[in-house]
Amino acid sequence: MVGNDVVDLSDPETRPETLHPRFDGRVFDAIERAQVDAADDPDRQRWRLWAAKEATYKLVKKLAPATVFSPRRFLVRFDGSPWGQVQVGARRFGVQLIERAREVHAIAMRLEDLALPLVHGVRRLERDEPAAWLSWGPSTAVRRFGIEAIARAVGARAGEFSIVREGRIPKLVWRDRPAPADLSLSHHGELVAFACSLKDPAPWSPAKS
Repeated sequence: MVGNDVVDLSDPETRPETLHPRFDGRVFDAIERAQVDAADDPDRQRWRLWAAKEATYKLVKKLAPATVFSPRRFLVRFDGSPWGQVQVGARRFGVQLIERAREVHAIAMRLEDLALPLVHGVRRLERDEPAAWLSWGPSTAVRRFGIEAIARAVGARAGEFSIVREGRIPKLVWRDRPAPADLSLSHHGELVAFACSLKDPAPWSPAKS
């Protein structure tokens, strides 16, 4: 199972002057606050931790639907590499950070799922996009983006896929039945992002069609 979150670092709401003065104290534990304070780029480190918490929350929500997002309960530990762990109660989850100049993308998975094939991506919806992408809005654009990327990855046709919601959880559908995959969608600012854990990609091969 998978969860993901993306932060657009060019969005005005990520600037430190827009945050509540007690934001860090409400969201991070003492170790995380020390990481922010000691970082070469404290703002980026703040949103790394936040994205890891959000991504893990989306995953935990699938496992325990009654879960409420209390950021300080999601304890993030990075060792300086793009990989880390998030502890929630007695459970630990793996989390990966994928970064570019203006974005932070966090992908969380159960430890037992880390070996599964993973398809993921981030796209920026800017003014030079085709008109349709801009008119759709982020919710539709992220679905279209995810479907096209997953279809390319597994060698299937995008038209065979759709995304539905069960509650607030997105589900990937292939040929009108649940796909052997777990999907997470996110968007922030001008960014849309997805992560998809492939439980069994073989049925989508053209040879199996």
